[in-house]
Amino acid sequence: MELQQVFLDSAPPSLSRASHVRDYQTGTLFLSAENAAVATKLKQLAPSLLLNIRKRELEVTGIRIAVQVKEVTEQPQSKSKKRPLSSENIGVFRELSEALPNSKLKSALANLVRRHERRR
Repeated sequence: MELQQVFLDSAPPSLSRASHVRDYQTGTLFLSAENAAVATKLKQLAPSLLLNIRKRELEVTGIRIAVQVKEVTEQPQSKSKKRPLSSENIGVFRELSEALPNSKLKSALANLVRRHERRR
């Protein structure tokens, strides 16, 4: 608990909210980060963090940082809902399809128009 408070006081607030002290063993402070971006930033700041921590806890001689992904408990957001094309848009695609030379794009547009006309 003491090392966690020392870490909170030493690290920038945005990083300390996204990480925590996991363990302490023989002079090494082990930190867990919520994601790779936080871990990378902590690694960049490790020398200055160590200096600040050592001002209060002389036994700390090193810092190790690892990513610990949180367990996902939320349901994934539903996929976007498909909305039918308006008659006007179908007409625009039909005209474009008819104006194009024979190609994969022309075939794809013609198929799109056919599918959407059947739905109406």
